[in-house]
Amino acid sequence: MTPGKPRTTDLRTWLRGAALRGSVEHSFPHSRAGRSVVRGKKLGQDRLPLSQAGFMLIETLLAVVILAVGLTLVVRSFGSSVSALGTSADYTKAMGLLEERLWELEVKGSIASGVLTGEFSEEDGKFRWQVDASELKDLDLCETQVTVSWERRGKTQTVSIVTYLKKE
Repeated sequence: MTPGKPRTTDLRTWLRGAALRGSVEHSFPHSRAGRSVVRGKKLGQDRLPLSQAGFMLIETLLAVVILAVGLTLVVRSFGSSVSALGTSADYTKAMGLLEERLWELEVKGSIASGVLTGEFSEEDGKFRWQVDASELKDLDLCETQVTVSWERRGKTQTVSIVTYLKKE
């Protein structure tokens, strides 16, 4: 074996020794000039400075935290959107039921003063209605307030309208 040229089985040993000596021999057998040798480079000189070497653990952890917070906000806003959609659907259904009850009263033509309450059919079972009619002085009319109410997340929601109907 020629000194300075390691066998493949001794490569690790040779590299350790070169690192301890402070120099490494690089050979480039496929260069244009045939075989060229660069000597005298210390190990680590061809590396980037530590500030440009890549991502540090703290940077990676910070990126993961930012992604986790962002994902949490997206999931939370999705939940809020679903809740708002349910509230909107209930409100739209209540408006339709309110209009239905009002038409029934107008078809009847007149109303007696007082309070009437009830529930809608089974498919609309969570909705209740109330009609509050009060006489107006010096007029042959009743001020009639029709209210539809329902429960949503433990809170009572209502929608109502006021109209004037002929008194009985």
